[in-house]
Amino acid sequence: MRTRRIPPIACPHCGRTPRVRGSEQITPLIREVRYLCDNDECGHSFVATIEIVRTVRPSLRPNAGISLPVLPHLKPANDDGPPAANDDDAPPQPAADIN
Repeated sequence: MRTRRIPPIACPHCGRTPRVRGSEQITPLIREVRYLCDNDECGHSFVATIEIVRTVRPSLRPNAGISLPVLPHLKPANDDGPPAANDDDAPPQPAADIN
C-alpha cells in the first residue's frame, strides 16, 4: 500500500514546514488541508486548498462528470527562430506511390 503524501508548504508567517493535521475532499477537484506550524514560537494553524486545474495527459478512464481544460501541446523551443544553419534546403518530399 502506498503512503499518501501531500506536497510540503511553508508557514506564511515564519517559513517553517508545518504538519498536516487533516484534510477533507470538498469536490472531486478540490481538497482542503489543515496545517499546524512546527515552530512552537509561531504555532500558526491554517487551511490550504489543493485544486486540480488542468489535464496534462488525458485519462484512459475519464469521468463524464469532470471537465478540465487540456494543456496544449508544446511545440519545440526552436520553431520560432530562423532555420538552423544546416537547414538551407527544403526537406525532401516522400516518393509518390506508383502502382
